[in-house]
Amino acid sequence: MKKVFDGIMRVLMIIPAMGGILIDRFNLSRIFLLIILAGIYLLFRWLYEEADFYLAASIFLSSFILRYLFLFSSFIPNGIADQLKKRYGEEKGFEVYKTVTAVMFFFGGLSFSLMIIKSGFQLPFFSYYSSAFTAAGTVAALTGIIINVWSTYLVGVDIYYYKDLFVGRKISEFKRAGPYKLFSNPMYGPGQANGYGTALTYGSAAGLTGMLMNQVMMYIFFYTIEKPHIRRILREAA
Repeated sequence: MKKVFDGIMRVLMIIPAMGGILIDRFNLSRIFLLIILAGIYLLFRWLYEEADFYLAASIFLSSFILRYLFLFSSFIPNGIADQLKKRYGEEKGFEVYKTVTAVMFFFGGLSFSLMIIKSGFQLPFFSYYSSAFTAAGTVAALTGIIINVWSTYLVGVDIYYYKDLFVGRKISEFKRAGPYKLFSNPMYGPGQANGYGTALTYGSAAGLTGMLMNQVMMYIFFYTIEKPHIRRILREAA
């Protein structure tokens, strides 16, 4: 019974963490993060009423560019990760990195939702087959959510926030289970069905385009940064 309860509690921590809301512990950095996220949420509440599509798309694109500039520049030699480790040490440095990444996850998610809300009913024939689009989108979104939560449950939230890349070494044992039995990288692959499905339910062509851009960049990051890191770890463990 305790094992089931612990599993449920872990899932309840994972779901908000994937969107940038870290509630795994109570300390000053978490309070600071929650205050920032609350301010961002209030800003977007106003934008949902006042922004038009062009402003929404501009906010999404700006968030997208900043996110990937930050991500790619984090793990190059003498990049952001190395600078944080030199200044704060490994654990505190990762806490700073994790907090910034959480803000970007949260802002990115809200900017994407703003764009699809402001660009609904763009897809051809959506008005004629809205029920079919909504049904397909809902199934896709739920499938993506399940895959992402399950995958994160298996590898851990810290790896979801790139701790293994940050510290430059293996931080946990990995077993090929769950979605990883079928896909080498389920969160970058079928896990993206969450965003595609959400865009479909709104009939948002801009949302589908944004998700495709995001997925392409994730795979570029994987093949240029993550995969070489994984291979190096495997060589060192051999």
